[in-house]
Amino acid sequence: MFLIAANFREDQSFFGVLGSFFRQNLFAMDWIFTQNEKSLTLLRAIGYKNASLGGDTRFDRVGATAKDPKELPQIATWVGEKPVVVVGSAWEEDMNLLIPLINSRPDYRWIIAPHDLNTEVMERWASQIHQESKRFSVWNSSDSNSVLFIDNIGMLSSLYQFAKVAYVGGAFGKGLHNILEPMGFGVPVIFGKVKNASKFPEAAQSEREGCGFAVADEVSLAEKFSELEDADIYQRAVYSTQNWVKSNLGAADRIIEKVVQLSSKK
Repeated sequence: MFLIAANFREDQSFFGVLGSFFRQNLFAMDWIFTQNEKSLTLLRAIGYKNASLGGDTRFDRVGATAKDPKELPQIATWVGEKPVVVVGSAWEEDMNLLIPLINSRPDYRWIIAPHDLNTEVMERWASQIHQESKRFSVWNSSDSNSVLFIDNIGMLSSLYQFAKVAYVGGAFGKGLHNILEPMGFGVPVIFGKVKNASKFPEAAQSEREGCGFAVADEVSLAEKFSELEDADIYQRAVYSTQNWVKSNLGAADRIIEKVVQLSSKK
């Protein structure tokens, strides 16, 4: 029995003073593959030795998506040569920050994939945006709108192929969505300041790597976006994004190799 891509935190029941009852679940495992060194250290601190750093298997998935994204010729035609910002899984709290930024950048194309596909919500956001907006279901690539709301499920991961910068939502609400999807395309990512950072270690790590950028409010979002419009700063962020993703690829292969090795000894 193996536990794969484990991400442990100090506040979990396994590691507390009264954690012995819960630890037996961990010690029942033949091997644990952790996402990061911190999780490995926590296991060793309670005496669990059958563990190794496997890495985050999500990198393999986003890498595969980036290599073979869905072809979206209508989007490509509409985008043309204009810079694109893709907003993934936008919540109300995210749009409160983003709408002023959108209004200040009419020369961009904005692709917004809301977390909630409620038409009324999208129409309310559109009413606050100065540029023309359309929903994908009633849109044509020849339309002159600058803002496109994606009112379906399944397109988002491939839409990041068009992005210069991505904004990933959820941090101000129930939890940050997947920042690794745009990074698979080498796209720097802005996101809200995470409330419970220990649940989303990739957020803090992306900041340390120089490819993820947390913002707390409308002002810090505008400042960070302006920084990324500087060509040198932007290229450094792109390089950092590509390097981080590349260095984490291969987790699935490493884990499978170890599982086969361990299983052959049984």
